[in-house]
Amino acid sequence: MDIFETAKQLGTMIANSDKMTRLKDAEARLEGDNAAIELMDKYKELQLNVVRASKARVSKQEIDALKEELMAHQATLDENEITKEYLDSKTDFDTFTKTINKVIEFALAGDSDEGCSPSKCGGCSGCH
Repeated sequence: MDIFETAKQLGTMIANSDKMTRLKDAEARLEGDNAAIELMDKYKELQLNVVRASKARVSKQEIDALKEELMAHQATLDENEITKEYLDSKTDFDTFTKTINKVIEFALAGDSDEGCSPSKCGGCSGCH
């Protein structure tokens, strides 16, 4: 089988996975809810403020105050059903694709793929 055809099949399988479906559904719900969008936009803004403050070398107290504000807003995101589902599904999908990439990396390095399965890599930090 041609390597590009195999890559296409892998992409199709990922696109048709439950994890991708869950993420797309969560994204659609998020995009349809102005309050959830505003919460996410505010979170991104707060993250940028922390990064900018760190680069500007402001005082540790100021950075800590910004981080505290960010964490408080994170709690607000977790309380909102739509933003929580979006963030959870995104984390789940990101973990899924990282695991797939690790399996490919192991195959490229010539490592054994024994035991490399989604059920055995759920908490995987790398084989061997």
